[in-house]
Amino acid sequence: MKPFNLRTEFWLVINSLLISLLLLPAAVYIVGSKLFSPNPSGIAGFYHEFLRGLTQGQLPALVLALGPTCTLLLIRGILRFHRPKKQKTR
Repeated sequence: MKPFNLRTEFWLVINSLLISLLLLPAAVYIVGSKLFSPNPSGIAGFYHEFLRGLTQGQLPALVLALGPTCTLLLIRGILRFHRPKKQKTR
């Protein structure tokens, strides 16, 4: 891994949150409508319920919104602290 760069970490978190808030609910809606039945109010209603769940602090909405970002940060943290040690050359 490259050395720690705060700007890179910031943009990774922002992009991850944007994907989690904009694209992931659409993917969940599409897969759910194919496997089960479509939401009667459509994708706009699904987004409305999702955003209302976020504002009310409901666990499923929070997991959907923050899960990918937390997973990304956890994996990056593990990789950062468990890098192989450089061997000394003689």
